[in-house]
Amino acid sequence: MSTTLRTRDQDHRDFPRCQVPTGYCRVRVKTGPGAAGKHLGHCYDLSASGMRFELDAPLAYGETVEFELSLTRPWHYTVKGRGQIVRYHDPDELGPVRMGMTFTTLEDPYARLLLDWYVYENLDRPTSQAA
Repeated sequence: MSTTLRTRDQDHRDFPRCQVPTGYCRVRVKTGPGAAGKHLGHCYDLSASGMRFELDAPLAYGETVEFELSLTRPWHYTVKGRGQIVRYHDPDELGPVRMGMTFTTLEDPYARLLLDWYVYENLDRPTSQAA
């Protein structure tokens, strides 16, 4: 598997994405055998197929992880599933690391429909140009 990082010019997203309110969309990520490693961070933008999020430490490119994504506006709903790390943002920058994840499995069969609705309702929020 190649570890080449995608640039903005190589963006291949198939779904629209929206920015989420900073601090209102918490992400829990579990890594390793038996999901022993646990990380807490925040989501920055979201689509029905993945998200851009931030953690204090980088995860391995291509790593498959378990995640919980808490949507709190306009109601509370937690999306649970598995995803793969597919993108880094400024990996050499000190401090928290922004990463991109594509969703590979969602526990709730209605989660993708709910994510579609959430994105549609929030499309007026611009996404970061650095993403």
